[in-house]
Amino acid sequence: MRGHIRSRAKGSWTVVVSLGRDPVTNKKRQKWTTVKGTKRDAEKRLSELLRELDTGLPIADSKETVAEFMNRWLRDHVARTTRPRTVQFYSMVNRLYIEPVVGRIRLQKLTPSDVQRVIGEVMDRGLSPSTAQRAYATLHRALECGLKWGVVHRNVCDAIDAPKEADHEISPPDKTAVRALLGKAMQTRHGAAFWLLAYSGMRRGEVCSVKREHLDLEAGTLKVSSAVGRENSRLTVTPPKSKTSRRLIHLDSVTISVLRSHLARQAEHRLSVGPAYQDRGLVFASPTGDLLDPDILTRDWRRICKGVGVKYRLHDLRHAHVTALIEAGVHVKIIQSRVGHASPGFTLARYGHLMPGMDAAAAEAYARAMGD
Repeated sequence: MRGHIRSRAKGSWTVVVSLGRDPVTNKKRQKWTTVKGTKRDAEKRLSELLRELDTGLPIADSKETVAEFMNRWLRDHVARTTRPRTVQFYSMVNRLYIEPVVGRIRLQKLTPSDVQRVIGEVMDRGLSPSTAQRAYATLHRALECGLKWGVVHRNVCDAIDAPKEADHEISPPDKTAVRALLGKAMQTRHGAAFWLLAYSGMRRGEVCSVKREHLDLEAGTLKVSSAVGRENSRLTVTPPKSKTSRRLIHLDSVTISVLRSHLARQAEHRLSVGPAYQDRGLVFASPTGDLLDPDILTRDWRRICKGVGVKYRLHDLRHAHVTALIEAGVHVKIIQSRVGHASPGFTLARYGHLMPGMDAAAAEAYARAMGD
């Protein structure tokens, strides 16, 4: 018998469905569900459960909570398929915004209104719509994995609208400001690293992982193939952010000169330190030759900005690089390849607000091409 109904009391019924034998213990498994109403209501519920079994959908017999599932997802899926920094990000979002609100709810009893509560709690705390969107996206991604694992039969996040991220237009330092800041930066120990960040559009972790073997100063090229990140509080070299982050970029003549001077000073430093210097071939290294912590660059950059009375993030040098290329009329595909964006579409979406003035130039260019 695949299922049956038992009367418990007036207006209360127990629906019992056979789930087969446990693959480990070989014991029979059953799903018991209480239905309030008429016998017809109970029969309807029995039919629904049997139909779910026939179509391969999971029958809710697990007591796993949302918190338990999220931790299992982080451990068994995210940690095995993404970079350590991504694991840290999802773990943080879950710890701060998801688990405190719906963590104790059984996973298979999670409802769209529960997801809405997660979003509402974020907004009630005065946090940004972007934070609410990240909480929603994290839970949505976890439940998509739950669908593949067969522990839920639908993604309840799909039943509500995702919160919209606030549009923050990028406002990087202009060329004059970048030149002034680099003038101050070049007087510091990490001046060449700041120069390379500004003139290549690289990410700070990518710059910290560059080795001498990645540089071809004769050809004027630099191979980007890794980044310095943090795993369990320890610095480590990790793969780049995405496939498109692996790239070969060209360097201008001034940047080549800056790097030659830096490498010459670094060679003198290695000789002065002697055996204490553990040479790992890094272009930018700690005083003893080890990995340079990207956070050190960020702290130094903040001091430089504070010294001249401005407030720019280190990452704004990357934004300034892209902005200058857009203003110079460089094709968006070239920009995307140079800075390692996922696609030209991402570049356009991120920096499209900087291009309105170029439409007039495009109109004139078309008219010239047509001979008008």
